[in-house]
Amino acid sequence: MLPSNERLLLGPGPSPVSPRVMRAMAAPVLICAVASRHGALTVVDAVTSLGAHPLHTASWNLDFCYACAAPARRRRQRRHARRLRRSPVKIFHMRVIVRTVTVLTAAGFACAVYLYLSLPDVRVLKGTNPGTTAFMALREQEATRRGEPVHRDQRWVKYSRISQHLKRAVLVTEDSGFWQHEGVDFDSMRDAMETNLERGEFARGASTLTQQLAKNLYLSPSKNPIRKLRELWIARRLEAELSKQRIFELYLNVIEWGDGIWGAEAAARTYFHKAAADLSPQESALLAAAIANPHVLDPARPSARLRRRQQMIMRRMGAVTPPPVLAEPPLLPMETLPLVPEGDPASPSGTPLALPGTPLPPEKKPGGGGGPGR
Repeated sequence: MLPSNERLLLGPGPSPVSPRVMRAMAAPVLICAVASRHGALTVVDAVTSLGAHPLHTASWNLDFCYACAAPARRRRQRRHARRLRRSPVKIFHMRVIVRTVTVLTAAGFACAVYLYLSLPDVRVLKGTNPGTTAFMALREQEATRRGEPVHRDQRWVKYSRISQHLKRAVLVTEDSGFWQHEGVDFDSMRDAMETNLERGEFARGASTLTQQLAKNLYLSPSKNPIRKLRELWIARRLEAELSKQRIFELYLNVIEWGDGIWGAEAAARTYFHKAAADLSPQESALLAAAIANPHVLDPARPSARLRRRQQMIMRRMGAVTPPPVLAEPPLLPMETLPLVPEGDPASPSGTPLALPGTPLPPEKKPGGGGGPGR
């Protein structure tokens, strides 16, 4: 129990100052208390010698605390003054950051709304075939500007009337994971991005077959972020609304296979004078190799590069020369769909054929096409 004069020194209640100030006060107070106990001097004399008020004054404790806290208080005042001098710049920077974030958020929201409202209604493709596509219209406009006659050769056929060899060749070349993904292959996109960063150029694409169909039906071959976002969004909607076989059927009937040649049936009759159902593995591999750039890789005049791609596709299909006779799997019954002037569509459903192999490196193509890198 401390003597009354020491209790008076320490004060009857909690100190109005911070703990840091209390720690600064502890040393002189303890010195005074110890000196008083040993009779060297009284606490009053010790405190008075320090220039403080006498102990009997009611305000001594608070004045003593303020006196001990004066250096810390002055430091706080100096820091506050420096903050006041810097505050206009900080406030300006904060306002710039807040306004930038607000503008970017509003722009992103507006872009999302625009993309959603401008998306086409893909549900009509369940029962009807498109009369034309964005790529067909683009090629016709280019021919008109060049003063050339507009030519379009397209013959719609059902999924069951297309050679199984051509289906294998197209999937091995363009999208080997078609039956597994949901319109967008994020693993392939990541691998393609890493490859392009390593090479420092756009050497590989990652567009799935569904993305290529979305681009051919509704978009342009231009490369910009907005167009790519729309392509991804449309691809996901196609996968949500249509069966895999219907998507594949549409793709094989609208893909470009040369100047004015659209679809597998027109390509088979133009280059091989036979129906798409009768294509051999070699012929199917040749057509699949030309998808990347049909204006350069012309199946009518195969170049050495086109032949090399054809052989690579055949190896990945499991075919050899001479090719073995591959039995056609039993066809599932097709759903009857309303007819349109361009052909007789169908929307089949069933278990797809599992295909081995991985996609080929895409060819660079100026201006469009259906390959994965465009």
